[in-house]
Amino acid sequence: MQVPTLENGYDLQAIAKTVNRDTRVIFLANPNNPTGTLVTAEETDWLLNHIPESVLLVIDEAYYEFAQDFASKKKVSYSHSFELVRERRNVIVLRTFSKVHGLAGVRVGYGYCSTGLVARLNVQRSIYAVSRVAQAAAVGALQDGGHIQRTVENNSAEAPRIEKALSSAGYKIVPTWANFIFCDLEKDARPIREKLKTEQIRVRALDAWGIPTALRFTVGTPEQNTQLLDAFLDAART
Repeated sequence: MQVPTLENGYDLQAIAKTVNRDTRVIFLANPNNPTGTLVTAEETDWLLNHIPESVLLVIDEAYYEFAQDFASKKKVSYSHSFELVRERRNVIVLRTFSKVHGLAGVRVGYGYCSTGLVARLNVQRSIYAVSRVAQAAAVGALQDGGHIQRTVENNSAEAPRIEKALSSAGYKIVPTWANFIFCDLEKDARPIREKLKTEQIRVRALDAWGIPTALRFTVGTPEQNTQLLDAFLDAART
């Protein structure tokens, strides 16, 4: 079942009310993709306390490091999902090496959950799910704290710059807790995406999400972001 969003994020009360005796799993992307909105730790607790214990809550924290950085600066309680697992709540936490670690090409991530859930998942797991190369890359990435810090610091500085530029140009944006910006052009966004392609700039059009008027911009380096903004604003004017 699908539940409509509320202010570009999750309507947790509606989700809780929609749960019925056939519900087995709730998926919660936090921050949400593609809008970049956040569910706080307190809100997650509220949801868990208002759904049956038999319902598994899967929390996708692909953008954890970026969200935690923003939350720390804004003094917001973002996630204590690992504590929920240790408390034996019916929760699985998903994280990936595709975002802050920059290893999207090797397709590796992990889940954190109880040993009982691990045993049940292993029955369905492919024998060759993660290659040795991917495992080695993941171990190396975990040890590269400098890269993680630089990536998070760049995002912390550049995301607000992109948001300010787009907002000042009159576009509706959703303040992000991740490493991308949701921008609603209030018109078909696909022609602009195609124009940007001709300049070797890739942005995500969100028609597949049912939002054909919106684009999602990934935060890059300062130079890349300047190139993106210049090209986008020029394409939007023509």
